[in-house]
Amino acid sequence: MHGRTGPLKAEPLKKRLWFSLPAVFTLAVLFVSLIPVSFTGYAGVRPCLIYIPVFYWAVFRPYSFSVRAAFLFGLILDYTNNEPLGINVLILLLFYLTVQSQRRFLMTKSFVSVWAGFSFLCFAVYCVKWFLTAVYYARFPYFLPVFFSWVLLVFLYPPIAGLCARTHFFLTEKEND
Repeated sequence: MHGRTGPLKAEPLKKRLWFSLPAVFTLAVLFVSLIPVSFTGYAGVRPCLIYIPVFYWAVFRPYSFSVRAAFLFGLILDYTNNEPLGINVLILLLFYLTVQSQRRFLMTKSFVSVWAGFSFLCFAVYCVKWFLTAVYYARFPYFLPVFFSWVLLVFLYPPIAGLCARTHFFLTEKEND
């Protein structure tokens, strides 16, 4: 009897660790996006890569990535990007909730359609963030770096979403074991 209680008690902890893998993956993507990369003449071009895994998890694994996680990652973005406190929190929460509200529609679409949906939504997110930042600082910065950041983000969607999909399939296998 004593031998059977050990593995049974360890099982929920192991499942919780697997369950937290999407958040750990998202944190890794966040740290990669913080690496300073400079394009000649475009120092302000820096895509917010965290939108890709947040989008993916909101569509395909909402039970593994919650609103609380989106809030926490928004706080981390505000702090690490030295931006006004709350802007990324608000943006990431609205982004996550919008994607989750369209989850049933997006799950049935092809990769290209989901990618297009991601692209349009992220363009809106970049515009709203640009506007909120402009209002906060009481000046309108150049929009061109924001636009190029969005373009770069759209082109980076397939490889990062592919890694998210591999993680998702791995977790699905682990859950079925």
